[in-house]
Amino acid sequence: MLQYLAKRLGRSIISLFIIISVVFILLRQMPIEGYFPNYEKMTDLQIQNGLEALGLNDPILEQLGRFWANLFKGDLGTSITYRQNVDVVS
Repeated sequence: MLQYLAKRLGRSIISLFIIISVVFILLRQMPIEGYFPNYEKMTDLQIQNGLEALGLNDPILEQLGRFWANLFKGDLGTSITYRQNVDVVS
């Protein structure tokens, strides 16, 4: 019975890891306009600075690794749309 539960728990953790990673990668593939609420009024320099500040200019695997490292530390980042510059956890 314990072996069965351990196997199911292991499969669940692997499935959760894969699902979260796929969703993260798909969200990073959305157009740049979705990251900035006032995209139409921004200059190219402001857009590039914003992307750099969010870490979106880095390779996708580096972004994913940073996401998982921060997630294990309990850091989910800061909100950019709901309440700007406020931690997501709060």
